[in-house]
Amino acid sequence: QLFGFNPDGIVTYHATLQGAINQAEDDAGDYIFIAPGHTETIDSTGDVLIDAPGLTIIGLGQGDLLPLFNITSTSGKIQITKNDVTLKDIRVRPGAGSSGCAAGIELLSTTAARNITLDGIVWGPRSSQCAAFDTMVDFGTNSSGANYFDGLTIKNNIFQYYTTSVTGAGIALNLVTDGIDNLSILDNRGAIFSSGSWLQSSGTSYGTNISGNVIHNQSSSAPLVDLNGTAIYGTMGFNTFSGQSTGAYTTLIDPGGMNPIETYVSCASAANKTGRLSEATIT
Repeated sequence: QLFGFNPDGIVTYHATLQGAINQAEDDAGDYIFIAPGHTETIDSTGDVLIDAPGLTIIGLGQGDLLPLFNITSTSGKIQITKNDVTLKDIRVRPGAGSSGCAAGIELLSTTAARNITLDGIVWGPRSSQCAAFDTMVDFGTNSSGANYFDGLTIKNNIFQYYTTSVTGAGIALNLVTDGIDNLSILDNRGAIFSSGSWLQSSGTSYGTNISGNVIHNQSSSAPLVDLNGTAIYGTMGFNTFSGQSTGAYTTLIDPGGMNPIETYVSCASAANKTGRLSEATIT
């Protein structure tokens, strides 16, 4: 009723997101809007394959009418394989009765899929009828090349408490690869129950920006941010992190080669309940 046919006689509405993606032109700057209340059932790999570079997908609606991606099996996942893709304002959750979700969104490329943006995604919530996410954002097994995902941005996401039960990675943002330049993790909120960490990355990376996040990890034995090694450089500022771990500050945060600015960390043990400013001296 709203869109009908465009002037060229092409139908511009589709019953599924994949039907709309298949009409997109590479690098044309196409937009797809998902109607309020729409549900995508994802029970196998490839049900949602975002493979048109330059595509922006935006969900319409608020609250219960936010478009829902219901993942109903361990092999169900949203896959993004091309440059300059934005996915915005949707809810992703493991579906009722599923055996768990190995990955909610999988970034998959054998060459490069750069400048991908995940904006305003709501993860969960998990109800008593739902199995768990194991990993929310994950790199595919063939995507381990250096700089494959330069320019990745994950911002304004809301994490609504999940447990790990599927493949054992147990990392919400599993960005373990050979390095990502210009990675931005900005203004995310919420709580997780992660046996690995909320964010994990590795390799040599430049221009990393982890700022404005307020995240809690309910796990008693896992870090929040685990930037493996010391070769990750950039800015970590104005974050508030908390966790149930009883370890010290360094148990919850490994900043790689970055020196955090006004990043506060609260651990569960009494000795570490005060917020921490990473700089000992302010001039």
